[in-house]
Amino acid sequence: MGTGCALADRVVSRPRAQTRIICLKRGKVARLEKDSGVKTIETKAGVLWLTGTPADGDVLLQNAGRFDLRDRWPYIIEALEAAELLLFL
Repeated sequence: MGTGCALADRVVSRPRAQTRIICLKRGKVARLEKDSGVKTIETKAGVLWLTGTPADGDVLLQNAGRFDLRDRWPYIIEALEAAELLLFL
């Protein structure tokens, strides 16, 4: 990926920056709950599929794509290829 992100799934918290970095292997899925505090998702690398509940208007994010989460919790994220994403709290 060229981002320094290990291909293993992992979460790195950086509380001062109010940002979490998540790395997902291709095909891996993550679920975001409302109490996570995440307000925005941004793709640093890779391609992500994102949908809220109920599933209505799926989103593809890639190459610095950004999406503001609304009241459609939980959100499901799938890496369509190895991906690194930022979660803004």
